[in-house]
Amino acid sequence: CMIFTFFAACTKEKSSSPIETKAEVDAFENDEKKENKNGVVPFEIEQIEWRAEEGIVEGKRKITFNYTNNSKVSILELKITFREKSDMAPEEKESIYQYLITEFSLDEEESEKMKTLDFAISAEGEQLVKPGEKSSNLELNYFDGYYDVKKIAHFDQVVPDIATIRYVFENKIHTAYYDFVGKSYTKEEITEDAFYWTNTPLGDMIPKPNSEVVEKYLLDSNEYFGFTAWGMNFEDFEAYKELCIKKGYSVDVAQWEGYYIAKNIEGYHISLNFDEEKYSFDASISIPEEESL
Repeated sequence: CMIFTFFAACTKEKSSSPIETKAEVDAFENDEKKENKNGVVPFEIEQIEWRAEEGIVEGKRKITFNYTNNSKVSILELKITFREKSDMAPEEKESIYQYLITEFSLDEEESEKMKTLDFAISAEGEQLVKPGEKSSNLELNYFDGYYDVKKIAHFDQVVPDIATIRYVFENKIHTAYYDFVGKSYTKEEITEDAFYWTNTPLGDMIPKPNSEVVEKYLLDSNEYFGFTAWGMNFEDFEAYKELCIKKGYSVDVAQWEGYYIAKNIEGYHISLNFDEEKYSFDASISIPEEESL
């Protein structure tokens, strides 16, 4: 398999003994600075150790893309675009394009349009990956989406171009970019709360999830509130469902694995939906139908 890694081959173990001399103090401070040497974001791109390799997902052969978060911040979303190598042979590019035309049954218009593009691959996934944790089977597609990468040899023909990272720092969600060509970081000024919750009365009608990150989903109004809770496995989803049942949402129930809808005796309606690929669940609550008329 083809493995790319931007992680130091060895790490320096810090002593647990007291720091006494000036030289020891300077050495300790320099070690700390190395963890945020760019001065823009609280991590280094080298701390995101990623790889693409052949694997089997849900009984189908595909190229999987995963990363280990070796930083000290939680990562909510990672996207990396890859561009064709500068020395990619024309015959190799033509061979890949002919494979894509056949494999995905592209029509003449789609084929001709594709041939005008530089070869590219994108990796993308939304999962809350905490420090020291590993992501699970992110999407790896030709160009900017649509078709899964099928051959590891195709991945050998690209190099990383731009990374987009959404991460959690000081209770805010930030968005940053890394340019692999210019070796530089940029960060958006706009942030959002890492834990969003409505200020309407609906916020008291549904339990708050035990999650580090909660984002607004669809709407937040006096009639409807929806949210996405990140970093939740199926057991977490089931536990949250039980909290809702204990809160009285057990009328007119419809449920199957990973999904639950119900009302309480007052007619307030909830909907819960688990996403096994993103390790998250969406939840919503709405007022009784007669009150919304």
